[in-house]
Amino acid sequence: MGPTTFTTIINRAHMETTGYMNRANHALTASSSSVTDVLASLDMPRNRLAAHQHIVAGVSPEVVIKLVALLGSDTRTVCAMIGIHRDELSRQIRRGVHLSPAQGDRLYWVVLALEAVISLYNGDITKSLRWLTRPAWGFGGERPAEVLTSPMGAQAVIDLAGGIEHGVPY
Repeated sequence: MGPTTFTTIINRAHMETTGYMNRANHALTASSSSVTDVLASLDMPRNRLAAHQHIVAGVSPEVVIKLVALLGSDTRTVCAMIGIHRDELSRQIRRGVHLSPAQGDRLYWVVLALEAVISLYNGDITKSLRWLTRPAWGFGGERPAEVLTSPMGAQAVIDLAGGIEHGVPY
């Protein structure tokens, strides 16, 4: 079997989301993945005004599928972080409907938080996802992934990851 291309991974993630392929039939792994610029990888603008305009214009739900593939995660986990049910995402993809501005905003904030955590772990996605799902002392034992459901929660994750990375007590 030849190397797996990024397009193949996206197609597999899309098939999983739309129900055309069972998750057990394939494995996306992030063990050797390293990413430093998640926004650029998803073709999302870094400039805040451009991001606002992008969100208001409507973010394609396919961006979530790209994020799933980029992280080597599963759709359910990524959708939970964004606060969108995976069945709703699947419907939006089938119908060609963009994410609502609220969903696009949450997606953007989650991606910013992911970038901060991935930076903390020098691009290691596996360690980053593990950190997000374990109780954090800086959050009173709450898991960072659980607070990503609001912009303030995402900012708290960004602040905590940045503080840890730079040795600032939290």
